[in-house]
Amino acid sequence: MINAGLFMDKINEIEKRMDYVIENWESDTKIIPQEIRFILSAYLYGLYKNKKVEDLAKVYLRKIKEERRLESETILTAIASASIVNEDFSEYWNKIKKKIDRSSATEKSNLIVQLLIILTPNTLKKINDVQYIKTLLKDLRKQDTEKKLFSYWIEMYLFSKEEKNNHKSK
Repeated sequence: MINAGLFMDKINEIEKRMDYVIENWESDTKIIPQEIRFILSAYLYGLYKNKKVEDLAKVYLRKIKEERRLESETILTAIASASIVNEDFSEYWNKIKKKIDRSSATEKSNLIVQLLIILTPNTLKKINDVQYIKTLLKDLRKQDTEKKLFSYWIEMYLFSKEEKNNHKSK
């Protein structure tokens, strides 16, 4: 039998870390963009309800806009931030597409996974680039089992409502 207490302890530990990151991301240099994006993703999926996440997204997005050269991690975090505060992220979308398209096979695969994690059905509607996303999912299916399974899960998550609506309208 599984000890649920261990899971609850781990969940509490993760939530404490997320709370810490929200409060200290500007002053603690050990906090990395992936941690911020993790928090933003948890919020987008409804798994973390701290209202300060919206403030974090606004301030972080403002900070990103001031940077001249953006790395992939920052671009992905900008997309997640903009999704939360309902801002246009088409500039970042175009940048990440270029980075994905120009990357080596391994880097491309990693970027695709990181991008798909931050996409929600609402974000997908805003980017209006369904065919590109389906192409990325197809690319993942050509890889190892873990990425195949991930691609199927993401496809179900992003497109299941779309498919149901198409069947209803026929």
